[in-house]
Amino acid sequence: MKALWVRFSVVLAVLAFSALYFVPQTGWILRTQLRMIASTLPEKALMLSLGIEPEKVGLSKEESARVKALTKQRLSQVAERFPDDERLQIAFVLATSEHDLLPDRLRDLLRRFPNSPMLHAAILRYDCLKRIHLDRKERYLLSESPVPTKLLRSDPRHLVAFEGIAAKGERIDPDNAFFPMMRAVALFAAHRDEEALQALMRASRKSRWDDYALDEFEGIKRLWEDAFGKPNGLQKISLSAFILPPHLSVMRAPAYIATYKAMELERSGRLSEGLEIRLALMRCGRLMREQRKTTLARTVGTAIAHIAVNRPKGEPLPPPPRKAELAEARGKQIQERFVSYLRQIGQAETAKWVQEELRAGRQLRQELIDKVQRSPYLDELASAWAVDLMLLSVIAILLAMWSIAGISVGVERLAMGGKQISEPEQRPMKFAAVLLLAVWLASVVWLWKVGAIKWLWVTYDAAMAISSLSEKTTLLPPPLTQAILLNLVAMGTLAFAVVVGILVSRKGVAFSRALVQGVWQWALPMAAMIFLLYAVNLVITAIWEGRLYIPI
Repeated sequence: MKALWVRFSVVLAVLAFSALYFVPQTGWILRTQLRMIASTLPEKALMLSLGIEPEKVGLSKEESARVKALTKQRLSQVAERFPDDERLQIAFVLATSEHDLLPDRLRDLLRRFPNSPMLHAAILRYDCLKRIHLDRKERYLLSESPVPTKLLRSDPRHLVAFEGIAAKGERIDPDNAFFPMMRAVALFAAHRDEEALQALMRASRKSRWDDYALDEFEGIKRLWEDAFGKPNGLQKISLSAFILPPHLSVMRAPAYIATYKAMELERSGRLSEGLEIRLALMRCGRLMREQRKTTLARTVGTAIAHIAVNRPKGEPLPPPPRKAELAEARGKQIQERFVSYLRQIGQAETAKWVQEELRAGRQLRQELIDKVQRSPYLDELASAWAVDLMLLSVIAILLAMWSIAGISVGVERLAMGGKQISEPEQRPMKFAAVLLLAVWLASVVWLWKVGAIKWLWVTYDAAMAISSLSEKTTLLPPPLTQAILLNLVAMGTLAFAVVVGILVSRKGVAFSRALVQGVWQWALPMAAMIFLLYAVNLVITAIWEGRLYIPI
């Protein structure tokens, strides 16, 4: 009966392993976790690439340098295999360049991809990191804020180069509002206001808005997957840190300046011209809001529409709220004033359209809040992975001990045959017991050195810092978390060996022999049963992975 139960549990575990391995949704997770038990190079490579200080995660300078060199080598090999893939080439530049060098290294790619809208968009976006500033007094005057004594200015050479890239992007991607909106940034910064307003008008008549940030993210994921294997959810969120959105903060500035220009026109009695500018801004914001690729851009599009309704004919803003929770009510008051203004000047139909646009912006905000709430908290996803790794660690130790015990029992049976075993002849079994404990200790040390659980938690910390999906914070630092969880694994497997040894020794067998025989008899079925628990939790992990929402 016992032999039948052992066979049944092992066969069931083998079938579960086969099913999990070959089903796409679980197979990649299983393969990744098996790899993490043996090596955590991809986790180390990603964290170091993101700028995590080696000493904070327990890496020596020598190991850190080795990992960085190997990372660059692998990423370079992928880039060299696909020289004509613009996504991968841009991703390689993003993953291997300092921020200050990004614009120039991206421009170097123009020789190979002269007509790539994605590359032109990337250059414009990363120029906004440090080279392009749009800081004018109109921005402060519109919001009735004090004007700083010193405003940021861009190098005229950078503005010329920036406008040239934006103009080329508009020619090669004529339906995309992104390029004329970015061109307006350069024109306003150069105080070429009429040309900037014309660029915004052109943008408002386009059919779509796309900054190609999602394409960059897909390129980064593919680059990393080709180099290190498929990333898990925590790593995907961490990889999104390579995709920077500096252009989105810059893009609000033209809305402030253009709205101020509209207000000045209205003050001088040119109401239709002022309204035309405001509605053009709202149409630009709508294009940004309705694209489904990047969440941050959708929220900025909503913000641009809200900026456009400020201070019709220069009327004062409502007083700032004393409490933060009243800010939304103030925003609605500003919007209602603009709608009333439209009705007063005989634009009832336009007022209805504006109301619908503003209502759509509020609905988007609620939609994004709901989407985040339906997505798993990062600690739940990390916990699912941690449980998987703990169970796999237990299984690995049990199988290692079972192998040594089985070899020891097999060798003794071959040597002794069927004759009675005397006390002197038990010594090899005592040696086998010592060897068994040595294998247990070596397995624990190996798991500690590889640090699958620690690096999972390091990635979790990075993902939490990057993402707004969770408001929770890590309770314990990654090394301490690993110490606690791995200690549970170590003590659990050692307790198992001792317990089965005691149970077998009750039959009058010496404890050293009982320890080896007990592990030989029970470690495999125990590992099989634990694998079935692992299989259940792996399915849960796959469900969390499938539901994960990554805001870009």
